[in-house]
Amino acid sequence: MEEIVEEKTRRLREAQRLAAIGETAAMVGHDLRNPLQAIATIPYLVEKTLQMLPKQIEEAVRNSSLPTLMKVLQEQTLYMNKIVSDLQNYARPIKLNLKETNLYKMFEDILSTVHIAENIEVSIEAARDMSAVFDPHLLRRVFINLINNALQAMPEGGKLTISAIKNDDGVCISFQDTGVGIPEENISKIFQPSFTTKAKGQGLGLPVCKRIVEAHGGKITVTSKLHCGSTFTVHIPFKKEVKQDE
Repeated sequence: MEEIVEEKTRRLREAQRLAAIGETAAMVGHDLRNPLQAIATIPYLVEKTLQMLPKQIEEAVRNSSLPTLMKVLQEQTLYMNKIVSDLQNYARPIKLNLKETNLYKMFEDILSTVHIAENIEVSIEAARDMSAVFDPHLLRRVFINLINNALQAMPEGGKLTISAIKNDDGVCISFQDTGVGIPEENISKIFQPSFTTKAKGQGLGLPVCKRIVEAHGGKITVTSKLHCGSTFTVHIPFKKEVKQDE
């Protein structure tokens, strides 16, 4: 009985904490979205202005540092937008739109959009017709996050293996890299909000992934060995009755 009370108390505190984060996220998102959108249009407007200049002047400007500065501006604006999005995504309720989705095609589509260094080999180990029922938009975000993390963990090159298999109660998707690995003392912390070992990052990427997977009734786990690599595994159950955040 005491354990039940403690669990209910823990859930209440967690709900109150998420509500506070959600309120803050809503205010931050509202205040930052409009100026971010305005800043994001600057490279586009600069490009259009260049095209209207006399040819000699246009070439001179393009040979200056301006294109590099515009690229930096664009990248940093996208990064700021990601921070706002991660904060909002962690706090907001998750509503699922379940669809039968081909996993192999999703992996191929994602890999075609991410930057993969020439010294990194990527392989997909899954049947081309393998499919599962989940929210493709939300799970895509989970997979992109895990793939990008794996690629960033291999600055000297390596191999990323994406595999998907079906067992008795669901589908298991694994992302195995041969990168730097995770220190043992950090493994239990990586799914906690605001924990990060990256120089740039808010520590919300993996917590958001965890919330999305758990909303599907599944779980996400990690095994890692320092200097040998890490494996993140997502398990999505076959059952269609999934938990919806209120």
